[in-house]
Amino acid sequence: MVTHLFMQAKTLQQIFLWPALIAVLSSAGLIAALLYDDTRELVSDMAVALPILIAAYHYWLKPARQRAHKSTLKKTYLEQNATR
Repeated sequence: MVTHLFMQAKTLQQIFLWPALIAVLSSAGLIAALLYDDTRELVSDMAVALPILIAAYHYWLKPARQRAHKSTLKKTYLEQNATR
């Protein structure tokens, strides 16, 4: 199995915890939108919008942070291995 230099092995619980939680929250938001009205409608709208907001974050904001962090990690790795 080939792993990335900075990748760590994860358990099934670590892999599926957040997707399952997002699915439960958005499903609860859909059910709440069908059953309730008034102020609870805003809560259900936020729960339904949650997957879209997470996808937008990972599409636009996270890659810029990862590029900066990866260059720092690569530089540190190269400095540590240059002395060997």
